Amino acid sequence: MLPQSTGQTSTGAASSTPTATLTALAALGTAVTTGTVLYAADGEPVVAIWTDVAFWRDLELGVDDGADVRALEELLTALGYGDGLTVDDAFTSVTAAAVERWEADLGRLEPDGVVALGDLVVVPDASEVTARLLQPGDAVRSGAAVLTIASSAQVVGAEVDAEDVADWPAGAAVTVAWSDGATTAAHVVATGRDVVDGRVTLSVGFDVEEPGRATGTPVTVVRAADQRDGVLTVPVAAIVADATGSPSVVLDGEVRRQVPVAVGVVADGWVEVSGELVPGDRVVLPG
Repeated sequence: MLPQSTGQTSTGAASSTPTATLTALAALGTAVTTGTVLYAADGEPVVAIWTDVAFWRDLELGVDDGADVRALEELLTALGYGDGLTVDDAFTSVTAAAVERWEADLGRLEPDGVVALGDLVVVPDASEVTARLLQPGDAVRSGAAVLTIASSAQVVGAEVDAEDVADWPAGAAVTVAWSDGATTAAHVVATGRDVVDGRVTLSVGFDVEEPGRATGTPVTVVRAADQRDGVLTVPVAAIVADATGSPSVVLDGEVRRQVPVAVGVVADGWVEVSGELVPGDRVVLPG
């Protein structure tokens, strides 16, 4: 479970031809928001949009209603082109006129009220340009990676059993327990779709950012719950990562020993555990 930045690489060229020439490229460190021009190919800009909607077709008069139309109209409204525009799933003549005004201000060569596939790139929130993979003047093939953008938000990747993934929905409250004994309130941001060795990866975001935590720091993520009776619990601060990064506790005795544990729900600073320990065992707390 590693604190890390999430990110994605923008792909696709603004030109429908097999190759185009890269004529502009956002600078390193550029803050990427809805409406940011990421690059231009053959003079045609490719623009960022914050949304969870996929763009899979050209958007123009005559297309069927869809969520992608609504996302486009939300973008137009956010950028100041929403006069008279109703944000809904229908692409109307008002939508086309707003697109044409936007295109003219972008500097498109022939504003026509059509948003072609590849004109918009979906990007993560609070992101910035972290790498320029090509330079202006380079040839760009359709689908080629042009630059990399990454989120600046802290996240933790955590694996759970695929059969338990329903218990970790997006938005669920969790606690991140650090190897130094500190804990941080957090929540599930997203659930992965791929199952690898019976496990699914979750993305967990902090309710409040944790400055100074290095990428690669081992952590344990536990679910929050109000109450769970008849289980063995230890203070959350007693959970430490072992050499493999898995959760464990250190038992106090004549000889201290580290014992791996499985963690469950957490409430009021205590976490459910199971493993080679029994009621009455004394656990070591940091410090």
